[in-house]
Amino acid sequence: MKLHELGEFGLINRLRRYAVVDPDQVVVGVGDDAAVLRAPSSKLMLLTTDTLIEHADFELDFCDFFSLGWKALAINLSDVAAMGGIPRAAVINLFLPPTLEVEDVDKIYQGLQSIAEEYHLSLVGGDMTFSQQLGISIAVTGETCSERYVLRSGACVGDVIAVTGDLGAAAVGLRILQSGVETTERWEVYPVARFWRPQPRLHQAQVLQQKLSLHSLIDVSDGLASDMLKLCQASNVGCQLEVGKLPFHPHTDYWAGKLGIALEEVMLQGGEDFELLFTFPADEQKILADLNISVTVIGKIIPPQQGCWQVYKDGKKISLENRGYDHFRAQS
Repeated sequence: MKLHELGEFGLINRLRRYAVVDPDQVVVGVGDDAAVLRAPSSKLMLLTTDTLIEHADFELDFCDFFSLGWKALAINLSDVAAMGGIPRAAVINLFLPPTLEVEDVDKIYQGLQSIAEEYHLSLVGGDMTFSQQLGISIAVTGETCSERYVLRSGACVGDVIAVTGDLGAAAVGLRILQSGVETTERWEVYPVARFWRPQPRLHQAQVLQQKLSLHSLIDVSDGLASDMLKLCQASNVGCQLEVGKLPFHPHTDYWAGKLGIALEEVMLQGGEDFELLFTFPADEQKILADLNISVTVIGKIIPPQQGCWQVYKDGKKISLENRGYDHFRAQS
């Protein structure tokens, strides 16, 4: 069935089945002019939003609708993780071509529902409108203790730079999809899964906050180099990234080699890894071994006048450049 056959209000009634509600947080969910949430006492509220638009942010040739719903919410949850917070509720705005199949919208909401349930987040409403191109925009609320939120602007000279997980997989996953390479189950190939179904590092953010004296924190969405430069600019510091220490998954290495992709380049510039990039005092490095999460030290913070560099094992230094994704430059 096409959307123009079901109609807006028929679709709204159909999508109510995918509401996810935590009764401890939500007083009124889907169905009224606004949701009603319980305000946390002695805590600060976080608010973030992100948008995915067909042709600008994704191509239907390279995705399934379930994964589109999953990713649209995951990238918002990653922003909450980057502030050291816990997500609480989301509203979903859809931009829908009237010729889209109703079942495809169901699949988008099944992806939203799946990740919301996994990360204990309530889906409390939203809006929809006609559009020539498919799009999804989400706003998420979260919370954090007043003394524990972490900004990108707190890095200090002498800090260690570290990152969770591994880098470059999502960029290689996109290249796999674009290349048309045949795989048995392409959605189960590690880099493709990292591209379309990223796992926000909410648990890791809580562990890091509890165990380390975090000075700064940002998620790696636009590329390691780009986000490192944002952190340095906000903190008024410089940095040295040791390229030889950047972490990667063996499947990412395999597919990069198979497709002729420079692994170091995608680790630095690829983007959409949604790992956590952070700094903390150098004398706390010994704590990392006991965290039970994947963390790799990849550099150090230096005075701002010394600049920002990527450093190689042979001692060669190259000025760190931002060649990450830019929506407007990408269209020029």
